[in-house]
Amino acid sequence: MRGKYRRNLSLLSFLVIAGIVILSLHYTNRVILMQKAQSVALAVVSNGQRAARWLIHPVASLPNSLRAARKIRRENSKLKTENKLLRRKLRDLKDYQEENKRLKKLLHFSKSLTERTVAAHVIGYNITNLQSALVIDKGYKDGLATNMPVLTERGLVGKIYQTSPHASLVMLINDQDSGVAVELKDSGVFGVAEGRANGEIWIRYLPREVKVSKGEEILTSGNSDIYPRGIKVGEVTKVIADQYSLEKRVKIKPSENLGRLNEVLVVSKRKFVNPFLGDDGK
Repeated sequence: MRGKYRRNLSLLSFLVIAGIVILSLHYTNRVILMQKAQSVALAVVSNGQRAARWLIHPVASLPNSLRAARKIRRENSKLKTENKLLRRKLRDLKDYQEENKRLKKLLHFSKSLTERTVAAHVIGYNITNLQSALVIDKGYKDGLATNMPVLTERGLVGKIYQTSPHASLVMLINDQDSGVAVELKDSGVFGVAEGRANGEIWIRYLPREVKVSKGEEILTSGNSDIYPRGIKVGEVTKVIADQYSLEKRVKIKPSENLGRLNEVLVVSKRKFVNPFLGDDGK
């Protein structure tokens, strides 16, 4: 009887211990599963928050980015405008410097003349097949009159053709109606430099036997009531000696660039000491 009781007691103890072990194992596994579930949930939530921040941050900062872009565009536009103004001022400064140089040369040249001269700015051109002329900003109220010679320190330009109170039309020496009494500097032979419709200048009435060389300088001869003697007109660029003609034709290049004039001198009186000639008049 007592032995049976002991067996039952041992069996009961075993069952109690087994139950405790099973419960312990179940609880431990449940805790582990819960921890794993929490870890997975935490990872999902953190990744979701990161994704949300990544998506929301550009949208949230968009107004600031737009304001910054507009500010940069305004500053860029301002810098471009300032750059254009500085470039324009630099060009103007260079133009003023070039004009100052030209005016100094013209002033120095005018001082070599004993007669009164009037300096004038070129304000326009009238170059057509019918006329080669320019307009200056001085007129008869400045003492100018028709047929007054116009020149620069480089040479002859033309003559006053028409005047108004404060402007004048200058006929250039390459105008087809222009004729200038000239002489060859080396031989002293006389001729007439005439303009053509195409803007070229040719010397006529030179004897066929006269010797003319390319590069020879051509001066005014003084055989007219308009142009004084010794003003540079140009230099020889082409010589034509036709065997059936009694005269030699000579093409010349003007001493001055007639198409790019800015300032000129108008000789207001006929007689003056010519700076292009030496003391002996040659």
